[in-house]
Amino acid sequence: MKKLFVIVIVSLFTVGAMAHGNGSGKQGDDRQSHREQIIAMRIGYFTEQLSLTPEQSAKFWPLYNEFWAKKREQFSAKHKIQKKMREGVATEVDIDEMFRIDANLLALDKEYASKLVGVISMNQVGKMFVAEEDFKSVLLRTYNRGGGGGK
Repeated sequence: MKKLFVIVIVSLFTVGAMAHGNGSGKQGDDRQSHREQIIAMRIGYFTEQLSLTPEQSAKFWPLYNEFWAKKREQFSAKHKIQKKMREGVATEVDIDEMFRIDANLLALDKEYASKLVGVISMNQVGKMFVAEEDFKSVLLRTYNRGGGGGK
């Protein structure tokens, strides 16, 4: 019961903070709502998988959100290059940039693993990396069953 309470509180706090986002118009509102659903799902999933205590959650989520924002920037840049690859217009510079991005992602993983060990155990850090991969599958299964709610 205590864990459920923590999940709900953290979810409401994070989703509430994200609600002040950049949606404009119906499509923007749908996209923002969809993003909030994913954030809430991630919070619940990670909190359960990592068995976070309320104290750990209070310290973990701000740090993890910072980490995820930096990773998202790298993913966005990588996706632009991958689009060029699919279109057959990628250059050697693009390929080198993709390798640089992959190195940056690895460096972020190492940097934040070190920071997170001050907040959660090394075992929980390991579970976090596994949960990141597993969460992608959870999302795919949710959307394949029609439960995504987004467009």
